[in-house]
Amino acid sequence: KIRTVEETPEEKKVNGTTPRIRPVKVTVGSCVTVNQILAQSRRLGQSKKHQKIFISPDRSPAERAEHRALVMKLKEKRDSDPSKRYFIRGKEIVSIELKT
Repeated sequence: KIRTVEETPEEKKVNGTTPRIRPVKVTVGSCVTVNQILAQSRRLGQSKKHQKIFISPDRSPAERAEHRALVMKLKEKRDSDPSKRYFIRGKEIVSIELKT
């Protein structure tokens, strides 16, 4: 079990500041395992206990910039057309009609 700062109230201030939740880097031996973990990571958001936990792949600075631009485009599309559901598939923005 991974304990977060929110779960451990006994932690004290260090150098006058409260402890912050930091990212954790996890290394696995197989790209198949990485893909399985990333594919199942959306389930964390569906859990009330773990919905503040996010898993993302390791990206180079260029990949991070590219992904950031893609996310900005995604947000623009969501705002401009709320009748569709937009998401990122691969490196493209894809949409589906919302069922009403």
